[in-house]
Amino acid sequence: VGIYIIFLQHVIYDVLRKKADSIKAVRCEVAEGNWEVNAGSITPDQTKHSPENAAGATSRKLIVWQKGVLARYEVGKNHIIRRPDGQYTYNAADDKYYTLGQGFYPREQLGIGWRMDRTRPIEILGTKTWEGKETTVIWQPLGLYAGSPEGVTVWVVTGTGVTIRAQAVWPTHYPDGRMLLHVADSQSCALEDVPDKLFEIPE
Repeated sequence: VGIYIIFLQHVIYDVLRKKADSIKAVRCEVAEGNWEVNAGSITPDQTKHSPENAAGATSRKLIVWQKGVLARYEVGKNHIIRRPDGQYTYNAADDKYYTLGQGFYPREQLGIGWRMDRTRPIEILGTKTWEGKETTVIWQPLGLYAGSPEGVTVWVVTGTGVTIRAQAVWPTHYPDGRMLLHVADSQSCALEDVPDKLFEIPE
C-alpha cells in the first residue's frame, strides 16, 4: 500500500508538471517576506498545512517573468536573471551584472518554474482553495533528519499547473535554533508572450 501511495503521488506531480511545461510563458506579480520563528513553535505539520503561519505584512514586491527554463525576477531597478548557464544579478547603482551563486528561494517555485527534487520524497497534501482557485498542495521535506520542519510547500493551480504560492522553512545560523519562514505569494499571474531580450546578459 505504501509503495502504491508513493507511486500515485508522483503520478499527480507529473500530471501537474506536464501542464506547467505546456505553458510557453508567464508574468507574475509577487509579494514575498521572511519571518524568524522559534524552532520549538513550528513543526513539520505546521510547515505543510498552515500558510497562515506567515500571513500579514510582506517585505517586498517583485515582478517575475518565466519562459521555459528562463526566469527574471525584478525588484525596482534591480533584477536577477536565471538561465541554464547560471544566475546573474543586475545592480542599477553601478549598471553592472554580477554572477550570483546558486540558492533556493520560494519565488523560484512560483508560476511555471516549480520543480521538486526527485531524489527526495514528496507528499500530496490534497486540494485547497487559495485566492478563489482550486490548488493541489505539495510538500517536500528538506531536512537532514526525520521529523525536521525544514521543507517547501507549493500551492499549484490544479487546472493549469501554475504555482501561486510557495512556502519554505530552513534553519538560521543563530545558536538558539531559530528557523526562517519564507513565503512568496503570486498576487496575479498571466499567461502571456515574454520577449527573449528580458533574459539576455549584455556582453
